[in-house]
Amino acid sequence: EDEVELVVAVEGAEDQETAGEYQQRIVERIGEGAKGGAQADYVQWVRDATDSDGDKMNIDEGYVWRHRNGFGSVDVAGLFNGTGANRLLTAQQRSDLLTYIQSLDPVTHQARVLEVVTQTQNIEATLVPTSDEQFARDWDDATPLTVLSWTAATRLLKFTANRPSSMDIGDAVIVNGKTGEELIIEAFGSNPDEVVIKEVLYTPVATDTVYSGGPLVAPVRTAIQTLINGLGPRYGDFGAGDFRGTLYTSELFEVIQTTSGVLDSTLVTPSSNVVPTEKVFPDDTQINLLIAGEILVRYA
Repeated sequence: EDEVELVVAVEGAEDQETAGEYQQRIVERIGEGAKGGAQADYVQWVRDATDSDGDKMNIDEGYVWRHRNGFGSVDVAGLFNGTGANRLLTAQQRSDLLTYIQSLDPVTHQARVLEVVTQTQNIEATLVPTSDEQFARDWDDATPLTVLSWTAATRLLKFTANRPSSMDIGDAVIVNGKTGEELIIEAFGSNPDEVVIKEVLYTPVATDTVYSGGPLVAPVRTAIQTLINGLGPRYGDFGAGDFRGTLYTSELFEVIQTTSGVLDSTLVTPSSNVVPTEKVFPDDTQINLLIAGEILVRYA
């Protein structure tokens, strides 16, 4: 063209996929080619799907199971990019996806778009930091604190014992049994057993155990969450493709141990690989996907 128009990206926006992901998708598509209803075609149709209005659905990944519902059948699932239940398609989106697939399928397959349902898995890991002071825990939790009460209106967290002398304003606390996210101390209460929380991310309750936060907690939690976000639905005997649905303890240990500042670590939960529960008839129109519940990362 003699003239081109430069379209400036919206500030703060992100590409739907990275350059590496785009390259891999195009190479895979060229390598596989169109095969008139092969597994690779279904995966690509899921990625390319449009809704009833003709708008691209932006489904991140497609998954295919052949003969799961009998000979000649094809089961398909799709997931959006994101975290946890945010990856799931709605009932209307699943209906639109099936319509789109049926419009392209050159063969009359007994096709279904499965409902992906979540199966929650808690993660707990303890860390030993390197000797570098920048990775040390915020306060001494050799004897963890215990929640006595929580006042939502004032964001006042009261313990059953006095604050340790090593605790300071700006430090983080982690309440066990919730999401595992750190709560930042905004101020001390009028009594030596109280702190004021800066931002309420969950509701502590009496008898909850409280651990120290620290600079390693957030990056390790992010690494774990990223690993789980990359899982697909259950990968059973009928699954096709190179995705994984199982959460492997070896991979969890790897992402924890390779985080900068971690000298050693112990994976407390899970103690073994986690395979999503298989859905069988009459629930075989669903398929399970592992998502993270509490990701508790604490110092040993």
